Amino acid sequence: MRAVLERYVIGAHLNFNIDMKELGSLKPDSSMQGFWEFRSGLPVEQTRLFGFFGRPGAFVATSFQPRGNFGGMSDPAWKAVRQDGEKHWNDLFGEKEYIKMPWPVSAIPSFLR
Repeated sequence: MRAVLERYVIGAHLNFNIDMKELGSLKPDSSMQGFWEFRSGLPVEQTRLFGFFGRPGAFVATSFQPRGNFGGMSDPAWKAVRQDGEKHWNDLFGEKEYIKMPWPVSAIPSFLR
């Protein structure tokens, strides 16, 4: 996870759908619109850092969990972590909107670099 976040912070290349993705963007699910995960890979246990983009280039993390906490995308745990993230966002920023467009995302938009 640290390596992925370091690449993000310095503006290095991130591989969409390997390093990060907007949940629900591959098989469009509007209930996940605007909710992102940064992904760690092997050789250690995979982890996920969830959150929202408050403005271009500004990611606000709302949860960090092991990948093993989640089954397939139909697992209710995905919706629960999304709802929890929305609550954290609202606690921090109230009515301020996070970035929801463009959607669905098919490649890393320039604002992610």
